[in-house]
Amino acid sequence: MRRYLRAIRKSINCNIKIFFENLGIILMVLSLPFLIIDLFSPNILLIIIALLLAIPGFIILFIILTIDLIISFKVWLRDFIDRVKSNLEE
Repeated sequence: MRRYLRAIRKSINCNIKIFFENLGIILMVLSLPFLIIDLFSPNILLIIIALLLAIPGFIILFIILTIDLIISFKVWLRDFIDRVKSNLEE
């Protein structure tokens, strides 16, 4: 039973992570039309709108990717230490 609950919890955590990744990408993509329009007719309001959309998206993606990098490094380090220990025992 605990194994199933752990699997459900991992699935929910993964879905939450995917939701925030998609949210960050959507916010950054939504800022592109404002930036493109701003190229042809410079307007400070369009720049502010684009930045208000792009900066939170960038921050969300940066945080999620940093957490993923830390987790994958921890897993790699744990595997590396296990291999070194097994080689030392032989």
